[in-house]
Amino acid sequence: MYDGTLILEDGVTYGNKDLTKDSSFTVNKGVLEITGNSSVNSRNITIESGVTLRTGRGAAFHADTIDISKGVIFDFRPFMDDYSSGLSIEQANSHTMGGSMGVADSLEDYAHKRWAEKQRFLAIAIGEAAIPGTSGDFDDIYSTATGTNTVNSPIPTKGTGPRNGKTWTETESTTICTPSGTPPPALKRFSRNWTGRTSATPCGAPLPT
Repeated sequence: MYDGTLILEDGVTYGNKDLTKDSSFTVNKGVLEITGNSSVNSRNITIESGVTLRTGRGAAFHADTIDISKGVIFDFRPFMDDYSSGLSIEQANSHTMGGSMGVADSLEDYAHKRWAEKQRFLAIAIGEAAIPGTSGDFDDIYSTATGTNTVNSPIPTKGTGPRNGKTWTETESTTICTPSGTPPPALKRFSRNWTGRTSATPCGAPLPT
């Protein structure tokens, strides 16, 4: 895939679950949207730098080798109302992460009342079969609206006054946002911040807190 948007939904399976066959799936540019218990099955899956993953509601990768080592952008916005975001790495003998994690957003997004409360959105869940082969992590995190990890929206959050300062930080790939005034203990220098944490939790299990 070289550009544009590829949408897999309503239980669609792209590829063949027989991973012994020589096959590859590479997204060089654009948006890969997977929802509705759909999946990509290929011996080799590669996500190049700058690609946007819009994944949730049962999205999954099955592969022998998965390479997300050059960075990726996650678009959580379609899943924010029901917290159903997330890409499940269900099968992989080698799964590599790295580069920067981008979060697709705009300043207008932060006017929603949800930002008055702590928010948590899943980026990647690693299934038991893929945990032994997983290596690396994202180096940092940034907002696509600003190009940095800091967002100062000029638009007041509805019902909460003018508290619009937010800072994205990355530890792994579950993203968390804490309103100003109650930053997490390890991130006290931020008035409002996002953290990312990879969930090495078996698929379907509760996320760690």
